[in-house]
Amino acid sequence: TMFGTFFYYLSSPLNIFVKIIDLKNMPLFMTWLIIIKMSLCSLTMYIYMTHENKNNNSIILAFSICYGLMGYNINFFINCMWLDVVLLTPLVLLGLDKIINKESPLLYIIMLFISILSNYYVAYMLCIFCVIYFIYKINIKYDDKKTRIEIFKKFTIISLLTGLMCSFFLLPCIAESRNYFRSEDLKEIMKFDYNIFDIFSKSYLGSSNFTDLLNYSSMNIYCGIITIPLVYFYLSNKDISKKERKLIIFVLLTLILPIFIYPLNYVWHLFSIPYSYSYRYSFLLCFFMINIAYKSYVNLNVDKLKILKYLSFY
Repeated sequence: TMFGTFFYYLSSPLNIFVKIIDLKNMPLFMTWLIIIKMSLCSLTMYIYMTHENKNNNSIILAFSICYGLMGYNINFFINCMWLDVVLLTPLVLLGLDKIINKESPLLYIIMLFISILSNYYVAYMLCIFCVIYFIYKINIKYDDKKTRIEIFKKFTIISLLTGLMCSFFLLPCIAESRNYFRSEDLKEIMKFDYNIFDIFSKSYLGSSNFTDLLNYSSMNIYCGIITIPLVYFYLSNKDISKKERKLIIFVLLTLILPIFIYPLNYVWHLFSIPYSYSYRYSFLLCFFMINIAYKSYVNLNVDKLKILKYLSFY
């Protein structure tokens, strides 16, 4: 049937415009659709960052554009069905922030539902990140254990109910996927890679090419040349609480360790070995680093020694 194919490749709400496009203009339409999706990535990131930081300025706009034009989008744009979840991620997490702040969960429910509807595969990765992000934010905001447990219960119930709302297409897709078989090499699943310098190389502009897209050891983390230095300066800023810095390291390690511990990477990819276009969840790492980079810029406290230490390593 076309059911599984439709809900993996074609269920983006933006595809409705295909109905008004002539077949001869389809390549041009798809080109514009990709540009529009990348632009919407920057827009939704801008919306998220203005609410998160309670500020609205041109610097936030610059960091938002970093999200729209990150290496993930530039290198993976041909998989345009993935871009819907990328552009919806800031809105999903904005809705999650509202739950943490004891506000209405409606934005989270609607945006997560649309994300899963648009592409359930990448939305699965977003769902994992939502749990990680929730742990990070709730531990920063609340010290009271009772309050954390109360909000965690609410978050869990809302997330499960949102998942159940998607049952009308998820269950048939699961049933249909049982008809297909992909051979999994256990050696690939249990692989360990300790080339730590490979990931740093991907923080440079233009460090990825077509060969890299087919290479397991490559992760698209480029999201502006200034982002990683600012993340480092934030983590080394003693004006920021140790608790927050430890939680940031926790999130970064959760997203980076699968590069070296491949069984974790296998879990992130819905228990399937990705053939080409590796580390398909890397947009989430970019999202998180861009947010930390802006906070670092706002709270910048850097002496010459810190800059020299960073530059000597870089």
